[in-house]
Amino acid sequence: MYEKFIRQEIMDKNRQELPLFYRLNGVIYLTYCNYLKEQKAFFGEKTFAYIMPRERCIDINDGIDSKLAEAIMEKLNVKAISKDL
Repeated sequence: MYEKFIRQEIMDKNRQELPLFYRLNGVIYLTYCNYLKEQKAFFGEKTFAYIMPRERCIDINDGIDSKLAEAIMEKLNVKAISKDL
């Protein structure tokens, strides 16, 4: 089931030796309404990436992620918009 999860040519490499890799994080999607209606999707010929600093892009999926985000915000002296968020 997972036998091809990691390609053989990268098995013995450190993360720092691998090529630079970006992934979608779902934080920002901006478009004009007409463009969205025409494309029927956010992604098209005019789509481009915005590379975010790691400290401004924390994926929160559960309670521990939330606690880690709070700790990072405290370390960076960032105030939360609302405790209800």
